[in-house]
Amino acid sequence: MNGPDVAYFKEGMVLIVPLKSNPRPATDAWRLFADIGGGIVIPAIEKKRASLDRARDGREYLLQEIASGLGSGTRDEVLMEASYLSQQKTNDFAAELMQLLTHSTGVDSERWTLIATSLVSVLGVPRPRIADFSDSKYGTNLESWKGSLVEASVQKAMSFSEGKENLIHQTLDISNLAGWGAGVTLQEFAQEPSLVRELDLMLKSRRPGALYIAYDMLKAGQNKIRAAAMATALAYVNDPSKNHSEIQAACRVIRDFGTEAQFNQLVRAIRKYQYEEPKHYDELWRNTSWSDNDRERTVLEILLADQRMYDASQHYGDIAPNELARLSKPTPSTQ
Repeated sequence: MNGPDVAYFKEGMVLIVPLKSNPRPATDAWRLFADIGGGIVIPAIEKKRASLDRARDGREYLLQEIASGLGSGTRDEVLMEASYLSQQKTNDFAAELMQLLTHSTGVDSERWTLIATSLVSVLGVPRPRIADFSDSKYGTNLESWKGSLVEASVQKAMSFSEGKENLIHQTLDISNLAGWGAGVTLQEFAQEPSLVRELDLMLKSRRPGALYIAYDMLKAGQNKIRAAAMATALAYVNDPSKNHSEIQAACRVIRDFGTEAQFNQLVRAIRKYQYEEPKHYDELWRNTSWSDNDRERTVLEILLADQRMYDASQHYGDIAPNELARLSKPTPSTQ
């Protein structure tokens, strides 16, 4: 957060370290492609095809390694590979990579859909819709659009029968690993019956990531999953063992879509855990605040009366006034 931008490392990871010639070869023959940045290494998987050892040059070797990760990796590994590719301008090698993937993946529609949904879901926003990719709205070879690989993979995945249903299923399936990105991807499918059915079951079984998707679907006007989403959200706010992502989604679902009675249950949970579980209390009020919903005033009033130290420099009560003042300002349209 406060240091140089470097690649993410974790024990057990397999990584490629691409090199380039050093301007001063007398000192060292090779150097990293760049000094900083998450893209100075490429995620890889341990399993390799024999053809990787027969690459004609470094470029071909790297592309084969990337294709191997996308074509044979686990969901986590495919997402890591997709995250790396989201930082690159893929126009220069999309056609070659698609050829390699076609050779290794063939007509495996599930794998093509996993690749496509992963590549889309790691993109920032605003981003093109699946329909835009399918219709070549951005043009595979346009220099202004660096996502030509994304477009080609989406078109391949959607070329199979049941392509849309497979894409919805695969995107829901990776929601426990990429909830935010998956939710953005699925907004255009919010009214699809297959999404409603599967998401409703995911919510009822308390599947990690499902509530994050539900929040995006509620924002998109899908109300058939409201009851299951609310039941899950209310269970989570009373469960200190839940992680940040689940609590964040739960607070937002209740704040923005709950009835007054349901929102009051969230407020009671905040009061309950204020002293019982201060860490959970912090999760609840933080994830209910800093919105444009006037309901958060009730939560800020709790903070305003809390004179305990929040950190070394301020009390809880010192946080609320600025946020209350922001909520009191007229919006630009009413000034």
